[in-house]
Amino acid sequence: MELQTQIDKAATALNTLSSIIPEAELLLDAITTVVKHPGQTGLPAHVKFLTLQRSQLGACITKLQQFAPTNELEPSNGDGTSPEKSLPAVEELIRNTVTNVHLADQQMAVLKRCSYLTFISKIGRVSVVDGGHEWIVIRPKTWTLAKVARDMAEDGWEWGEYDTMDDVPRDVWADAGPYTLARAIMRLVEDAKAHRVDYRIPRIRVVMPSLRRSENDDVGLYLDVLEKMDPSVKITISCADSDFLLSPVPDMATAVRSLVVHPLTNLTSTLNLDQTILMDLVSDITHLRLEPENWLPRNTQGHIQEENAGEGGIMTKALYPVLQGRKLVCTSEVVGEFMDLVTKIGTETERQRARLLLGLDESQCEARAGYNKLTIHPLPADLQIPIAVIPTSWASASTLKEVIDSHGLPRIALPVTRAARSKLSPARIGVFLQGWLMDCHTLTGQKEMLSKFKVWVDQCRLSDEDTGPRVWKIDVTRNLLATRPPHRTKGFSE
Repeated sequence: MELQTQIDKAATALNTLSSIIPEAELLLDAITTVVKHPGQTGLPAHVKFLTLQRSQLGACITKLQQFAPTNELEPSNGDGTSPEKSLPAVEELIRNTVTNVHLADQQMAVLKRCSYLTFISKIGRVSVVDGGHEWIVIRPKTWTLAKVARDMAEDGWEWGEYDTMDDVPRDVWADAGPYTLARAIMRLVEDAKAHRVDYRIPRIRVVMPSLRRSENDDVGLYLDVLEKMDPSVKITISCADSDFLLSPVPDMATAVRSLVVHPLTNLTSTLNLDQTILMDLVSDITHLRLEPENWLPRNTQGHIQEENAGEGGIMTKALYPVLQGRKLVCTSEVVGEFMDLVTKIGTETERQRARLLLGLDESQCEARAGYNKLTIHPLPADLQIPIAVIPTSWASASTLKEVIDSHGLPRIALPVTRAARSKLSPARIGVFLQGWLMDCHTLTGQKEMLSKFKVWVDQCRLSDEDTGPRVWKIDVTRNLLATRPPHRTKGFSE
């Protein structure tokens, strides 16, 4: 009878996997179409893990069937030993695998209720949704009322002594045990505060499907207090009777539409362009098929070789989709620096493109037509040209103070700007301040700028709510081709 029970458990888990695996594969297929590196989402590893569980369960059932009483001959493992000796190991493997499958089933049901999957974790660890802004942790079915009650006792909870959260000592879990719910949430809070997303601390949702908050007043109050553990972190504990778990589980097609989000969806409708993007848009390397001549700098030769290696070019494929359908702006200070550079070292076609791109000479229709004559990669119809130039004076010492005083920028902008001055020119700082002021993304090819602003904001933070400028980086960038230096012979004099 016990043998058949084990077989039935394994068969039930196999049946569960027969629906989970196709759903996980469907999710992986969908996310592969919008994410450059699907492996970073954890989905390939998750599918592989589920497939392994299926193989293990199948092998365990086959093994257990060797013990069936219908066998007339003494069963054997093939090496002359009796399979009874391996029975405990098989049963242990079934228990562990069934637990894994149960958690995987709950994990999928939880994720179907979420949006914008960023990372799916190994069983029992943190999954990340809402584009990185929410962490999901699912507690196993063993986290019942009895388990939580033991945790509460270990934490020093005085049963029946508290009516409201105000009655609970603030340090009630100061001596929480290493495996209690309180300690687990404390670790999550520490990790979340150390891994901000867009300058913000991720929210934490702990899902406890085997516990009902309403089944005990002390437990309900304990969970309420845990949710208020740290005022800077939003913590939600979703039990079986929570609105979250009581809500219907969407079908997989609906869930995929919510979970699979193209990264560009979160890009603001207005984009503020820095000088590197203007260079990308006017460079001959972007718009012509060139040969990497020996007189060119090595990195320029590398850009040409990279561009030639991609069918239909590389730069425009990376940049055009980001720009399409959005309002494009740049600051007058960046335009001034950029035009000085193009005038000094740009080729004739680069200078022409720059003037057309920024609308310095032609009307909108003439600018588009003229620009398209200078490229083998014509502009999409919904890519704005010319770019709108916003008059700015960020280089003036008084401008930033005036904007902060008028509440256009938060007070943290002043120390962040001081920190940035050691790395950026006033015009280049100004372009990010302008994006910050407009609450739009500043597009840049400077890959390090996003991380630099995160560091500067963290160093200068005046409160946990402080944020910095929105920065969107383009992974591909191009130099100006620049003019060929004059050939100098021996005896040449200026």
